[in-house]
Amino acid sequence: MTVAPRRRISAALTAAACLAAAPARADSIRCDPGGGAAGGIVSSGDTVLDLLGKCGWPTLREDDAETRSRLAPVTGGTRATVTAVQRWTYNRGPNQFIQVVRLEGGLVTAVERGGYGYDLGAAPASPTIPRARCDQLAIHEGDTSLDLLARCGPPATQDERVETYTVELLTPAGPVLESRTRVVEVWRYDFGPRVLTRHATVAGGRVRKVETGSYGYSR
Repeated sequence: MTVAPRRRISAALTAAACLAAAPARADSIRCDPGGGAAGGIVSSGDTVLDLLGKCGWPTLREDDAETRSRLAPVTGGTRATVTAVQRWTYNRGPNQFIQVVRLEGGLVTAVERGGYGYDLGAAPASPTIPRARCDQLAIHEGDTSLDLLARCGPPATQDERVETYTVELLTPAGPVLESRTRVVEVWRYDFGPRVLTRHATVAGGRVRKVETGSYGYSR
């Protein structure tokens, strides 16, 4: 059936209105410098430290009711990891779209664009990101959490997840698989804009892994 031109225009306007009202998925958020934030683009896979350094604190920070579980094969069984989900909402006034950033375990996993924002007055300046007291090479696997705290000070950000894993125990009746649970934290240290950040995975009171991130943001 042929649609009259006026009906086509009406249908197109209706579809456009629906698209404008619905949240749009995106892979990144672009932030302007100001208020203590460096500005720049934050994409899926970047850390909460990148988001905080480039975009500052959000207008609204919420702990989502949802948790995300992942199973991974390990020797003798599987390991389940449970991480909390957060939503950081950025409101930049009535002339720009609202941006909602989804975080899982300290990593950006999605960005949604909402409708136009609101005039809430001047946003407070973002807090200064603390700079580590140690050298970037002073964080080692095997260090205790107290060693790390005494040497480098509190981390710029600290994320937590819960892991359930299995271990094989040798008993007189033969090998037995036992399920255990532990809390794993990621301590992210910032050494300034000319030095790469360092991320220490801490579990059981010791540094289990050290990774290198992007350039830092502390001044």
